[in-house]
Amino acid sequence: MSWIDKTQGMEELKRQLLHWRRGGRVSETTNSTLRAGFSASGKECSTLEELCLLSLAESIASGRSHCLRTSTFYVPPEFIEFALHKAVSISGHAITDDVMEDLLTSHWGIEALPLQNSQISDRTIRLLFLPSATIRHLDVRGCKLSEQVLGQLFKKPKLKPEPKSPNKAELNKSELNKAELNQPQLRTEEAAGSAGRLLESLWLSGCGWVTDFTVTRAATCCTGLRDLRLRNCTRVTDDGLEALSALPLLQFLDIEGLAKVSEEAVAKLARLCTSLRELNLARCEKIGSASLWAIAPRVKVRKNEVAASWEEVEDLQQSLHVESGCGALRALSLSKCIQVTDSGVGVLSQCQQLMQLDVSGLPSISDSALMPLLLSRSLTALILRGSKMLTDATLQALARTSSALTLLDASHSPHFSDRGVHSLLSAARRLEVVSLSECPRISDKGLRALTSGEDCVEESEDGGKGLREVHLANNEISTAQIWRVVKARRRLELLVVPGTGLTKEAAADMYAMQPLPRPTAPFSVMVVAAAVWCRCCCC
Repeated sequence: MSWIDKTQGMEELKRQLLHWRRGGRVSETTNSTLRAGFSASGKECSTLEELCLLSLAESIASGRSHCLRTSTFYVPPEFIEFALHKAVSISGHAITDDVMEDLLTSHWGIEALPLQNSQISDRTIRLLFLPSATIRHLDVRGCKLSEQVLGQLFKKPKLKPEPKSPNKAELNKSELNKAELNQPQLRTEEAAGSAGRLLESLWLSGCGWVTDFTVTRAATCCTGLRDLRLRNCTRVTDDGLEALSALPLLQFLDIEGLAKVSEEAVAKLARLCTSLRELNLARCEKIGSASLWAIAPRVKVRKNEVAASWEEVEDLQQSLHVESGCGALRALSLSKCIQVTDSGVGVLSQCQQLMQLDVSGLPSISDSALMPLLLSRSLTALILRGSKMLTDATLQALARTSSALTLLDASHSPHFSDRGVHSLLSAARRLEVVSLSECPRISDKGLRALTSGEDCVEESEDGGKGLREVHLANNEISTAQIWRVVKARRRLELLVVPGTGLTKEAAADMYAMQPLPRPTAPFSVMVVAAAVWCRCCCC
C-alpha cells in the first residue's frame, strides 16, 4: 500500500482500502461518494479496481512513481500498463525518463508501453536494450527521439560461432565443475540490437525523424510485426515501403500522409503482404486505381503443371488456383486520394470481408462505382464526406444492406436530399453516429425517420445501442424538428447544430425542461464552436 499512502488528496480512498485490506468491505455509501467525486472531476470510476488504477495513474502522472520501487506487494504488469496508459491521457508531458526508469527497472514483464506525446528521450529507449525486456507494443507517437537509438533497437542479433568441444586433456586440466560444463551455451548476443525482436506493434506516427533507414531496420529485425503506424512520417519513401514487403504477418498498416510513396510501391506491398486487414492510404497523393487492382483479391491458375505462365480467370473451381491480393482486408481508407477513379473503387467489391470504407474527398467517384460494393455486403462504417458526384441512388442502395451500419458520414455532399436520407435512416436500425452537415438539400422531412415511434428504441433487439451522435450543421432544420429529435432519442449524447437557426435561448430551454432522463453520458448541444451546454448547467 506504499504508493497509496503517498498519494495526495485521496484520504478517503486510502482509508477504505486499508479497511478492505483488513477484511472489511467498502460501503455502498462511501463507494458512491467516491464515484461521484471522480465523476465530478471528469474521471469515471465504478469499481474498487478502477479506483486503485486511477490512484496509481495519478501517482505516475504527478512524478511519484518512485514509490513503486519500495513497494512491499506485487503489482501485476498489466496493472502497470493500464495505469501508464491512463497517466498518459491525464498528462502526457509528465511522463519523463525518470518515471520510465522507475517502472522498467522495478517491474519486469511489462509488454506494452503507451508513451504518446510524452517527454521521454533516448534514455528510455536504451532501457529496452536489457536482455530481460519483453516489450511487444511500443507507442512513441509524437516523441522526440533520435534515429540512431531506434536503429540500435532494431539491429538484427548476431549469431555466435559453435563452441568447441574440449578434449580429455583439457578437461583434466580444467578447474570448471561438472555443473558448469553441462549448462547450455547462449547462441545469441544479449546486446542492445536484439531488444526489438519481440515487437508485434510499433506506432511511430507524427515522428518526423523516422526515415527509410528506421523502417528498413524494423522490418529486418521485427519479423513478427503485425501493427505498424507511420502516419505523417513524411521522410519515408518507396524504399522504406518496399522493406515492409518482408513482413508476412503484417495486418495493420497506416501510411496516411506519405506524399513520397508511389503507386507501384503500394501495389507491390499489397501483392506480398496478403494478411493485411486494415490499410490507411489517406492523403497519399500518388495513389491511384492501379494500387486498388493489386489490393483486390484475384484468382490465378496455371495452364498446366509444367508451364510457369499464369493467367487470371473468374472460375474459382479450377484446380491449382492461387489467390493474390488482400483477401482478408476489413478496413480501407482512401480519403483525398484524388487520383482514384471509378475503375479502382469498383474492384473493391471483390474484397468479401471489407466492412469499413472511407472514400471521402474523391472528386470523380460516381454512383455506379459504389453500387456493386454496397449491394454485395453490409458495411459497418462508410465515410462519403465531400462527395460531389454521389446522389440519392447511393443512399438508397446502402439502405438495402444497412443492417450492420453503425457510422455514416455524408457531410458536405450537395446532391443528397430528403428522399435518400429518409430511406437510409428508416432502414439503418443500428446507426450510432450520423453526420449530415453542409447538405443544403436536407430539411425536416428527411429527419422524420429519427422521430418515428417504431425506430425510437433505447436498444434494439438485434444488439443496436441507439443513436449517440447527430451532426446537422448549416442545414435548414427547424427548432421544432431538433426538439423532436432530442425527445425521441434518449441515448443521444451529442447534437451538433450550428447554423440551423437554433439559438442559445432555445438550447437553454431544452435543458431547463429535461423531458426525459438520460441513462448514459451527459447530453450536450453544440450551437456554435465556442458554446457548449451540458446536461446539468449552462456554462
